[in-house]
Amino acid sequence: TTSRFDDRKSLAVAEVNAIGTAYLRTDMLPQEVADQSRELLRHYTADRFSALMSLDVDSVIAHRRTAESIQAQLWGIAMEQVEAAERPNPVLQYVASLNELIDVHQLRFTVGAQHRMPPVFWVALFVLTILTMVLGGYDSGVSDAPRRSFVNLSIALAFATVLILVVAMDRSAVGTKFINEGPYLDLHRSMGIQPRY
Repeated sequence: TTSRFDDRKSLAVAEVNAIGTAYLRTDMLPQEVADQSRELLRHYTADRFSALMSLDVDSVIAHRRTAESIQAQLWGIAMEQVEAAERPNPVLQYVASLNELIDVHQLRFTVGAQHRMPPVFWVALFVLTILTMVLGGYDSGVSDAPRRSFVNLSIALAFATVLILVVAMDRSAVGTKFINEGPYLDLHRSMGIQPRY
């Protein structure tokens, strides 16, 4: 779970870098399509940031559809420019950055939404927790020692905390709240857009 969480953090930074590179390389396009591409990339960035801040799984899926729609529009613009360009080399650099943007988006979705802790680990974790609580309760009930309810409460709180953290890190809709949104905010500023919270 920790490894996948680290992967999600790394991919968030990689996505910001890919978007920033594509945005800079719009300068290689003719002015009219450069402006259109920049506007689409601004919208894309705002949508990706909203997806990062969203806790609702349905909302995350809707953001994914929006992102893929914008990617298709950007790709269509790029392909038109490749066909029309007399010297396609600068346009191909822009195409390469768009390709990276699309690849990183797919990786983030795959790692964040589809790679989860296997169910057998969840079962083992919950069985271990329940068994520990039952044995602790049984020991307290049959022991001649004075009751120390604060010890049992401390153990229960420790197990609950571990379970909550594992769930938060494993579930992308919750775990993304622990990912630093600073790179996205920096990207918003560099594009001259106000992030939507």
